[in-house]
Amino acid sequence: MQNCTKLRKWKSLTSVGCAQHSLRITALKYLKHFHFLGRTSRQGNPGTSQFVLFDTNMTPLIKLQEQRDDKNIKSFLCAMKDVKRVALKATVFQRFCKIRDIFNKTDPIPSFWKIENINTGNCPTDLVDHAIEERFAHWLKSNEKFVQNEEEYLKNYEDFEKQLQKDASENELIKNPYFLIKSGNKYLENKKYSDAINEYSSAIRLVKNFAEYAYYNRGFARIALFGTSSNYCEQIDNATEDFKKARKLLEAREND
Repeated sequence: MQNCTKLRKWKSLTSVGCAQHSLRITALKYLKHFHFLGRTSRQGNPGTSQFVLFDTNMTPLIKLQEQRDDKNIKSFLCAMKDVKRVALKATVFQRFCKIRDIFNKTDPIPSFWKIENINTGNCPTDLVDHAIEERFAHWLKSNEKFVQNEEEYLKNYEDFEKQLQKDASENELIKNPYFLIKSGNKYLENKKYSDAINEYSSAIRLVKNFAEYAYYNRGFARIALFGTSSNYCEQIDNATEDFKKARKLLEAREND
């Protein structure tokens, strides 16, 4: 069913508010024509039934257009800020990828760095990579509030890079004991007990009050390395102390 009534365009509609309602009735198999019917409806051509409601108390159409334009301008300005923020983060991320390649020893150390060697101890490269990625993620989160200030944001990142360089020269790139314990576990599996003990000891230095797994595994590695030989009584005693400290921490955790 179609109503072919034509509607005239009144100039007065541009000075006061108006509302237009369109009614379309068509078979489902003609759904592909809906877009066309809607277009002819807005033009006031035959093809759909139309009702125009006229009310002098409504907001003038010109005013509505001004409000629409203002909203579009604000949206555009917000989008520009978003683009600038994303571009700044992309620049920082690109710089971080380069420094990560240097720590992974796939790229040479730049001449302007004030260090000669990168010291990551015995920790596997993949764990070092995860550790510095985690530090970068923490930096991104803590500096999110500065992203609108490009100068301050870049300065903070330069400070972050300098800290990484310093830590790289002192074998302190890994700040999360989880990665050190994981590294120690790999050495333990491969029966490299001395390396495992060193990794567990580094984890304990970082966080003593939450190092029950490091204490326990270090004690196990000491037993595995020195056995029950009387020549290593001191080491066996140290292993026993590790087990006691691990138990004490676990009991304290249960009581919390």
